[in-house]
Amino acid sequence: MKTVETSRYKTQLQEMRSRLLEEIRRLEDSVNEDIKAPGDSSDVPTHNADRDSEGVDVKIALERKDRVRKN
Repeated sequence: MKTVETSRYKTQLQEMRSRLLEEIRRLEDSVNEDIKAPGDSSDVPTHNADRDSEGVDVKIALERKDRVRKN
């Protein structure tokens, strides 16, 4: 490859990289906006009480699964 061709391809690749990085940044911003619901004043995904009750549900389901395996 000649130096002129190499330089041209390098420039094209740098431009593509810039566009892709910008698109990634926009996608990340969009995902962050989707995660945080309007009126949600906390970065915590759920209320602590909700998280605790979900943990109990999972624990009960695992205990049932263990009992079924033993039988």
